[in-house]
Formats: sequence, C-alpha cells, structure tokens
Amino acid sequence: MPEKREVQVFGLTTDGAEVRLRVDNNGYMKSAPAKSSTHNAVAADVLSAVPAHANLRLVGFSARESDGTAAVATFRIVNGATVSGPDVVLPVELAANKSTSDWFNDGIECPGGITIDHITGTFDLILYYKIG
Repeated sequence: MPEKREVQVFGLTTDGAEVRLRVDNNGYMKSAPAKSSTHNAVAADVLSAVPAHANLRLVGFSARESDGTAAVATFRIVNGATVSGPDVVLPVELAANKSTSDWFNDGIECPGGITIDHITGTFDLILYYKIG
C-alpha cells in the first residue's frame, strides 16, 4: 500500500493573487484556496488589513524583517478592526534579516477582521485567509 502524504501546491491566479492548495497523494484538494493580503515595509498599525466577515479564518502568514538593522521587528496579528482591546491571535518577533511563516490547517476564526498591531521595527507580511 502506498504511503499517505500530503503536498502543498503554490501558484498565482491570472490576476496575480497567490494561491495555496493542500493536495493528498490521490490528487484530491484538501482545502479551498486561500486569498492573500500583502503589506510591505510595515512601520505602523494596519487597521482592517482584512475586513470583517462572519466566516473569516486566518489560515497562514509569512513575515520578513525588512529594515536590516540590528533591531527586531515585533507585531501582533489581531482579530478586530482596531488595536484597542484586541483579541490577539498571534504575537510575532523577528530578528534582523530573519523570516518566519506558518500555516494553520483549519484556520483561526477572525470574524472581527484582521488587523496588524505594529510594536517595533519594519517588516513585510503576507496574510493568508479564507472566508467560509
């Protein structure tokens, strides 16, 4: 019996949006394509980076410290339209010239929208999300 495995496939749609699919070894898609929201050289809060929706889920992110100084870049991904009284989904700290990414299989519910709470430094960030 063949070994079961799962593959992530990355690509671009015709309008340039990034798409990620999870496919099993039989070629069946495991989850709907994710949409992306790209933010370059972030140095301040980004309110409603992804607008609120009852079925909004954060399914992943990719971040890179982009200032290149010895300072770190620190931010929080928040469920909500503002950073006041936020429901923190994920804190992130990046060392100089470092990057990180993560994929959340079923996603994290964020019906209030997704906001970037900038704390320090400069960074590039891609948020991957699904509605539904």
